[in-house]
Amino acid sequence: MLAAAGPGFVLHRTDHFLVCNDCDEEVVRAFIWRIEATYDNIFDFCRRLGIPATHPDRFLEVIFFDSYRGFCNFARGQGSECTNLTGFFYTKSNQAVFYNIADDPGLADLRNRITELERRIDPRELKGGSRPRNDHQRLRADRVELIRLQSQRDAEVERLNRLTVQHEVAHQVLYNAGVHTMGARNPGWLVEGLACLFEADQDHESDTARSINSLRLRDLKHALGVGPSSRRQSTDELLVDAFRQRRLLPLVELVQDAELFTRRDQPHLANYYAQAWSLVHFLHQHHTQAFADYIRLVSRRRLGEETSAPRELRDFESTFGRLDERFQARWADFVVGLPS
Repeated sequence: MLAAAGPGFVLHRTDHFLVCNDCDEEVVRAFIWRIEATYDNIFDFCRRLGIPATHPDRFLEVIFFDSYRGFCNFARGQGSECTNLTGFFYTKSNQAVFYNIADDPGLADLRNRITELERRIDPRELKGGSRPRNDHQRLRADRVELIRLQSQRDAEVERLNRLTVQHEVAHQVLYNAGVHTMGARNPGWLVEGLACLFEADQDHESDTARSINSLRLRDLKHALGVGPSSRRQSTDELLVDAFRQRRLLPLVELVQDAELFTRRDQPHLANYYAQAWSLVHFLHQHHTQAFADYIRLVSRRRLGEETSAPRELRDFESTFGRLDERFQARWADFVVGLPS
């Protein structure tokens, strides 16, 4: 790992991970807390549902770059482009790879504005009584603006960490725990929906897997067109419009298409992730035992085993019943009724 990552990297051995990184101690400490919390939440989820999950007999390998540039160079060496890529779990190497989100190019303008304000503000200038009144007012205004921008930056870093670090580490843990079979054809909606389940806010002691993923729910309701202007529209009407414009997919199509999430050029792919999360959340909440049975069923798939769209639908319906318009309506009503 050290050789692959490059010079300047060190290893941090945690309870369950081997983290190869070149980051500051404080950044690494926060990162380790996040991945260990995700690990614990997954095994707690499996225990609650009675899903067989085995703790890996080796440390899970993670490479954590301090810079976006270093991450991109490594990703390209693995055959991945960096466009819209903030982290990944590579099943062939069984490694998860990330970078310090604070260095994300999308945050460059925000970083520059914060740096400029920090340069202009000298705390000592607020204490002296000899400066002109308008200077004091300007400094106070700068300080208020600095706090606002820092809060905006921190919120965006947290959002990206939840959608990337927690998501990809969830993949890594679920595969290594035997919930998914490495190399087998696992249902795409289940693989991605389960990972999205563990993107929820971890800064509390409640059951993370049962928490509402506010990030995915926001995307889903936006795709459905839920808002003040939609109050007179029925859920059925909202669905018809979302399906017609391909902002969302009929559940039959979502369940049958195991390769849906491998096609990265789809304009509404983020909506499909949100939809997969919502189906997993719905089943977890309202069909808890059947959901556990379904996970156990598909976890028995083996490397090289052939599956098909009819097989995906058959496995789903053998556990949850017919995936018809009535089932779809119950799911949609559940989603629309979730508090934003």
